[in-house]
Amino acid sequence: MIIENLAANTVSHILQEGMKQGHAPDSWKDEPITFHLLKGIRHATSAMLLIQHSDLPCSTDEDTIGHLERAVCRMAMALYVMKNKGENK
Repeated sequence: MIIENLAANTVSHILQEGMKQGHAPDSWKDEPITFHLLKGIRHATSAMLLIQHSDLPCSTDEDTIGHLERAVCRMAMALYVMKNKGENK
């Protein structure tokens, strides 16, 4: 799989999971870029900690790949908001 497909498929998968959990399909578009960036950083940091300290229990059902997928999705959301809403702060 080429990286472009991996990224697109990951974002699509996470958005579909969110809708299954009851999130409105486009509700994320109304959140500020900083919200998406902070959540993306949190997921990336969680993945890094799980990799570095494999003996640590995960406090949620998310595993390392799940955290990385969510980090990719949140960064894509941030980029979308920045490019489409003119939010450059």
